[in-house]
Amino acid sequence: MLTPLVFSALATAAWVGAPVTVQSSASICRLVGGRSFPSYSVYYSLATPGGAMYYSAPGSSCPFAAVLSAIDAAWVAGVLTGRQVEQAQRVVAQAEALFSGAPTPPPAAPAPVCAACGEAADYFGECACAYVPMQVA
Repeated sequence: MLTPLVFSALATAAWVGAPVTVQSSASICRLVGGRSFPSYSVYYSLATPGGAMYYSAPGSSCPFAAVLSAIDAAWVAGVLTGRQVEQAQRVVAQAEALFSGAPTPPPAAPAPVCAACGEAADYFGECACAYVPMQVA
C-alpha cells in the first residue's frame, strides 16, 4: 500500500497536461468482519474558470490503476494528447516497477571507442581514422 503522501506525489508526477489542482485520497476501509482493503481516488481539476474535473473510479484498490483511470478520463475528454498519455503511462510504469521490488535494468554498456582516434563507431562500425580521403588526379 502506498502512503497518502507517496500516492499524492505519484498522481502529481503522472499529470503532464495544462496546470491542474490534484486531489488524491488514499485510505484503508475496514469491513465489519475485520477485513480491510486500501482505497485510492484521484481528481484532476483544470485551473481555468469553470474548469472540468477528471477523476478515477472511486475506491480503486490499485493506486496505479486509479491514476491511469483519471488520466484516461482526461484523454477521452480531449484535454490530453496521446503523447501526454504515453508519458503518464511511463511515469506510472516506472513507479510500479520501483515499488514492486523489480530489479532495475543494468546500465547500458558504453559505446566502444577507437584507441587511435578516440571516436566512437559510426553506423557502419567504423571510426574517423578508418576513412581515407580520396585523391583526385
